[in-house]
Amino acid sequence: MKKYGLVIFIVVGCAVLFLGTKNRISRNTNSAFHTYTGFALEKLSLWNPAEGQYRTALKSDRGNAAALKGLAMVYSGKKQYNQAIVFINRALSLDKHWAKGYLHRARAYEAKNDFPNAVASYKRYLADSPGLSSATRYMYEQKISKLSIGI
Repeated sequence: MKKYGLVIFIVVGCAVLFLGTKNRISRNTNSAFHTYTGFALEKLSLWNPAEGQYRTALKSDRGNAAALKGLAMVYSGKKQYNQAIVFINRALSLDKHWAKGYLHRARAYEAKNDFPNAVASYKRYLADSPGLSSATRYMYEQKISKLSIGI
């Protein structure tokens, strides 16, 4: 029950934000509403409703990188890694500075046992993440070494 209470809270919050635009409903506002609602549902692992919200957001704004990122996370959660990679790549084409996208893509490739692409994506993540702690960087470097052995 706690899970659904959070969804209701977030959806109501989004509705207040949405309606607070002085009745000037624009495509971007509509897209943002559905993106935030999808995000709330995704965090609760409610994959299918989240997917629906993100897809509705993309109907309003095809360039909504946040909705593309959300769909990628939904498909990763559903273990549909091919679809996840498609949406990660689309989001990365719109948001080149989304370093975590390379990490998510690496994990999806790794889950598919596509080690060469996983290694390349992990390397790109490290290259685009200068602020990582040395421990985190070392952990991913070790993962790259282990995956490279399997190539």
